[in-house]
Amino acid sequence: MATADLADVLITGKGKSPLRVEAMRPRPQFIDYGGKPSLDGVVSTIKSSVASSAVIALLRQRLSEPGAGRVLVVDVAGSEEGAVLGDRLVGLAIRNNWEGLVVHGYLRDVKELKDMPICIKALGVDPVRGVDQGVEAESDVPVTFSGVTFAPGNHIVGDEDGVLVGDTVSLYELARKLSSE
Repeated sequence: MATADLADVLITGKGKSPLRVEAMRPRPQFIDYGGKPSLDGVVSTIKSSVASSAVIALLRQRLSEPGAGRVLVVDVAGSEEGAVLGDRLVGLAIRNNWEGLVVHGYLRDVKELKDMPICIKALGVDPVRGVDQGVEAESDVPVTFSGVTFAPGNHIVGDEDGVLVGDTVSLYELARKLSSE
């Protein structure tokens, strides 16, 4: 089921969900970069106030872990201080079975990313990697951007139409249940 159809059922439809389901709002506009058009998984997060080497190091650590179909949501507050993601980290994500990446920041190596079998959403491109700025990064904490709070363990789905996030239940299962009532 497409994200727009899920939103019709879970957010605006007659079977509106009794659980929290939010749609990532269109501003700022997130752009699709990976070679896979959709994502569906459980949220894990990384948070920092700026794109920095600390974020990149934490990304490398997290993406080295088994992803088990999870989606890593990275919030660097839309920082324009450099890219936090490139082809090598995305390759690591693919090798370790991560479902997708949603980056509230910038990435690089777009030519390579478009052919990689993973869904990636980000604000844009910066050829310069984030540098050490003495800013720490943390993982598995709630992050909020584009009108949505992403908490570890939430369910996230997304495609070309956008991204939905909800509490721990499968959004697809919830939509099927509400549609049949």
